[in-house]
Amino acid sequence: MRVKWLLTAALWMIVSTLAHAGIEQHPGYVDVARFGLGTGEEATVEVNLRGPMLKLAAAASEEDDPDVSAMISGLEGIFVRAYELQDHSAAGFEKAIATISGHLQQSGWETIVKVRERDERAHIAVKMQGDSIVGMTVLAMDENDGDNEVVFINIVGAIDLARIGRLGRSFDLDVDALDSLEREATKRDSTRGR
Repeated sequence: MRVKWLLTAALWMIVSTLAHAGIEQHPGYVDVARFGLGTGEEATVEVNLRGPMLKLAAAASEEDDPDVSAMISGLEGIFVRAYELQDHSAAGFEKAIATISGHLQQSGWETIVKVRERDERAHIAVKMQGDSIVGMTVLAMDENDGDNEVVFINIVGAIDLARIGRLGRSFDLDVDALDSLEREATKRDSTRGR
């Protein structure tokens, strides 16, 4: 019995390691570290969910929210970085966001939302394969109400835009752009059904 348990655990670790190694090759994955988004700043929030951890999250949310559970089960990774903005770091973050946005466009990502307001910047891009979305990035900078921060989100895998806001809420990600994206996708889908 103990040998069987050890073999099962070893197999699970090998499969988990292979799944982790492969995500960097996924077309929807963006390695934010290579752009120096957090240069000189330590992330205040860091989330790295992939493989078995996503399956666990999908199973845990299945009873409370089957739609979110179904969406999570189609994903391969969710990566979040949030940084507090100091007065001296805002310009550096804006430059990093511009660099990442430029790289995404050169790599075939489609920008679907850009916000340029006095105290807020947001850039949302998706990676398409045929008619399917296989990756999404959200870069948002907010400098108002004393909550000065930059948030980077990379969602890797099959994405349903009509459910994306619910996914953000279930991971407690307060990004208004995700909610508006969900509303627009829902409105578009209901218009098509007429």
